[in-house]
Amino acid sequence: MPNPLRRKVKYLLEPLKLLERPNLAAHVAVIASLWTKVEIELGKLIIFVSGNPKEGAATFNALKSAGSRGDVIRAIAQLRLDKDEIKQLEDLLKEYRRIAGERNDIIHNLWGISDDMPEALLRVNAEEIISNLAHVVNALGSSANKGASEALTALFMGSRAKIGRSAVMLLLHSVRCRFATLPRASTPT
Repeated sequence: MPNPLRRKVKYLLEPLKLLERPNLAAHVAVIASLWTKVEIELGKLIIFVSGNPKEGAATFNALKSAGSRGDVIRAIAQLRLDKDEIKQLEDLLKEYRRIAGERNDIIHNLWGISDDMPEALLRVNAEEIISNLAHVVNALGSSANKGASEALTALFMGSRAKIGRSAVMLLLHSVRCRFATLPRASTPT
């Protein structure tokens, strides 16, 4: 797990900068890929516990969050498993939720680099970024700062009718372009 940074450093929170640290950035990709294997094993469990493989697979594929998948397995297990099996399943799901939280901290936050720390990646919590931005916008929103608040809104979001849309569309386009540059692998059939 990442360690808290205890000193001030200059850093760049630019996803493409991770390519400058490929050996470190690869660990993020490995975690994402390992989690997919965990999800497949969970899918097998839903198929097994459901008693109907097609319905189990359809149910698993319809659910996207770890919590929902765990809840469905738990509900089905109550109908089909004995008490000892339910206890084992509960222990497994407890560990699944714990690890899912750690995985989410890795995958759903912003990564960057610092020249001051060439052997490290820096992770910044996305929720903290949003909360800090809200505090800045709120502080600028007072009547004394009306002009600054309008300028900040225009800078980040354009007109209020299109809140964030242009920035989000630009980022989505960037992600799509990035996907296009990935080497294509054959999919086994």
